[in-house]
Amino acid sequence: MAAAAYAVKAPAGGQVLLLLLVQVLLACLLVGSAGQGLDVSSDRLGASVRLQEVSKEYRQAIGRAAELQKRWASKAKPCQGAGASASLCGADTSSYAGKSAALLATSPAVYDVRNVSHTPDGLFQGPTPMEQGDCNACVAYAIGAAAQSAAATARRESTSDVPFPSARQLFFCAAGQDVANDCNYGARLSPALQQLSSKRAFPDGLLAHTCLPMVSTNRLNLLAQDDLCKPLDQCSAQFPKGRFAYTRLANLIDIPQIQRHIRHHGASAVTRMTLPAGFKQWFEVPANRRAVYDNPKASNELVTAGGAAVNHAVVIAGYDNVRECWLIWSSWGAQWGEEGFARVKYNQLGIGDPMFTYGVMFVPDNPVAVPPWQDRVPDKQLGRGCYWYQVQPGDYVSRVADRLELELEELLLPNAGRIPQLGEYLPTGQTLLVCGIMTDEQCGAFENCYECEEVAGCTWCFEGDLKDLKPRCLSSRNKVCSREVRSTSECPVDNVKALEKLNGTDDQKLKSNLSCASMGNCRECLRFTYQCRWCLDAATMDLVHCQPGTQQCNSWYGQGPKECPLSGDAAAFNSWAGCKALDTCDRCLMYGGKQPQCVWCVASGKCVGAQTADAKSSQCSKKLTRGPKVCPKSATNTTKP
Repeated sequence: MAAAAYAVKAPAGGQVLLLLLVQVLLACLLVGSAGQGLDVSSDRLGASVRLQEVSKEYRQAIGRAAELQKRWASKAKPCQGAGASASLCGADTSSYAGKSAALLATSPAVYDVRNVSHTPDGLFQGPTPMEQGDCNACVAYAIGAAAQSAAATARRESTSDVPFPSARQLFFCAAGQDVANDCNYGARLSPALQQLSSKRAFPDGLLAHTCLPMVSTNRLNLLAQDDLCKPLDQCSAQFPKGRFAYTRLANLIDIPQIQRHIRHHGASAVTRMTLPAGFKQWFEVPANRRAVYDNPKASNELVTAGGAAVNHAVVIAGYDNVRECWLIWSSWGAQWGEEGFARVKYNQLGIGDPMFTYGVMFVPDNPVAVPPWQDRVPDKQLGRGCYWYQVQPGDYVSRVADRLELELEELLLPNAGRIPQLGEYLPTGQTLLVCGIMTDEQCGAFENCYECEEVAGCTWCFEGDLKDLKPRCLSSRNKVCSREVRSTSECPVDNVKALEKLNGTDDQKLKSNLSCASMGNCRECLRFTYQCRWCLDAATMDLVHCQPGTQQCNSWYGQGPKECPLSGDAAAFNSWAGCKALDTCDRCLMYGGKQPQCVWCVASGKCVGAQTADAKSSQCSKKLTRGPKVCPKSATNTTKP
């Protein structure tokens, strides 16, 4: 909304008054009801049907959260003992509603990006107060404020160290802009966010506001087109290099998710609000500057000539679940409200409507290097995969869980006696027991399937986006593994020397597990690189087979399933044509074994998949399956694999 709009004092009657009023009503229009997809009546009420549902869901979730906090503080039976792992104090955290309640219960009830006792690293993350003047560029200013706070949070800096980006550049200067923005009619929120996240729109990055400041509409009209986006000479201020993203596919769908986004990314939730008459003036009254705007019956009397509601883009910069209100930042300057900020009751004026609320995120080109494990204290008495986490300033339960990529239950249940209250900030320096937070580097020290699977937080990965062919021990939270061993019962038992080092391993347990010899084909065998290998030429056997890595074999594969000719599971193998590429008998039968992948058809002299129609045809009535040694000499290719 333009600041100059409220400076107009309306005398009675007259066409001049009507003209001025129409200009005022066009302020910061986001293309009205047609462009935003809401009808006029819902805009006037300030809440869509979905927003009303969000409010109802929030009240249910906050009630469940309060009950969860009460049970936890009382140390009720459902919170402890053998049954605790099945639920979190009786809460059903398997459902979305249950997870929302648990998130609310374990997060601060009040959060303000300006309060350094709330923010990560104790840094001020509030956007710089800005005045949009007489150009209705509230969308550009709101996105600029979100970008500034998101960048500061990602770089672990205060917003005082990150310049406010140029609203003029955001509004007028995006490359490939479909429709030129106009100071009279404003801009649409979603396309502007698409431009922010596109490398093509701002190929050289964002300019600082001081290098390309917004000026009055009169001055803008006098500028030549080439000068509209030309920065000032010798301007040294630079916005950090990096890339932006926003929640365009899955908007912030409810109050707990918006709150979580703010805690993780700063004041970076951009939303559309509907302006009722007198809203801006209400916060100009000194007694109201820190008060909560609460007027559920507020009618939107500011409408355009076409009957569309007047909308305004703002940033959600905090919340208060006690007073049930949002803290918003608006582009009306430091003299408005609480130095550019104000509080509005939940479920009013459309603020937080999932249809028009987007979370902005920033990934810097040069991320801040965080020393690994600086907050984790090893303890040999805890066993492998478990550590003491040392609480950092500003930590609370859900933040620690998110930081360590743990489910809330995984963090809370081992620490029932160490966390007296769920929704409070944790004492700095306190230690919490955490397990299953191994890194890929730490898990990589375990060289076989057994050792790997004995460690909480590690998994034996044998197929996926690995750096090379070898299966290896990775963190169970890795992003590259597509197939993995689920437990020690799926590991072979042949490498006895390695097993002797494991604690609590007895003969009975070993006998219940698999052996290398039981692996019927090449792919199954090479899941266990360090324990099993696929032997092509053994002195004592003529059958290609899987054997322990410690046994002698003249020619073998041992670098993982990718060495085998066929990829995929059994169903994929049975229909795959890869065997046809193996043009000699010995190459074909290198992958035979008890459950051969390929067979050699004697009559046709071709290699075909063992379970394919070709293998069952009359051309393959006589077939060889038991390994290269059974191949006739005339068909044998002596080339070693």
